[in-house]
Amino acid sequence: MIDLKGGKNMADHTSTPLIHDVSLPLTEFLPVWPGDPPLSVRRLQQISRGDAATVSAISMGVHCGTHVDAPSHYLAHGRHVAELALEELMGPAQVVEVTTDEPIGPARLVALDIAPHTRRLLLRTPFSGRRENHPEFRDNFPALTLAGAAWLRDRDIRLVGVDTPSVGMFDDPLPCHRLLLEAGIVVVELLNLAGIRPGFYHFICLPLKLVGLEGAPARAVLIETAT
Repeated sequence: MIDLKGGKNMADHTSTPLIHDVSLPLTEFLPVWPGDPPLSVRRLQQISRGDAATVSAISMGVHCGTHVDAPSHYLAHGRHVAELALEELMGPAQVVEVTTDEPIGPARLVALDIAPHTRRLLLRTPFSGRRENHPEFRDNFPALTLAGAAWLRDRDIRLVGVDTPSVGMFDDPLPCHRLLLEAGIVVVELLNLAGIRPGFYHFICLPLKLVGLEGAPARAVLIETAT
């Protein structure tokens, strides 16, 4: 079993891990950031048309759906997504719940009762619950203020994940991203945290190994232990 707070393996064969898929389904109808290319699917071959196999081609932006932002997204000489260490993307994580759409600054972060040992922090906001009822792109999502991002940096957070299109404000996302990425903090955006309870989990987020690119779509899961 996984020790969710310490991340250590424990010899317990009586419990079954509960795995939550917290990545969004990639479809051609998934909203994207204004100006970004959406997912496009082209069927090159299809069994139903008499072909021997079904073969498809896809085209999309690397920030489509649940995705990881690498430092090179906003830093000229930052690491690319294929250069991120797997240890940064896997390990104990804490999910906390943000209950309003107000900007997330230091005072709000203090009130979330983030554990001292937390290095991977996932912010569940009201945006997760609204996504299914409002499938179009919405820019009125809660985001970190620059001071909030600095607070996370000073607390030695190494990964921050959000269920919104951006960790920073819609009208000016650059400063918040740049502060986090300059500090070596991995950014994961558009997680699907609807129905996920606040608490401690084991987080696994694996972006596609796209060489030389500033980000990549990812499959992300949270693992808990049945009681």
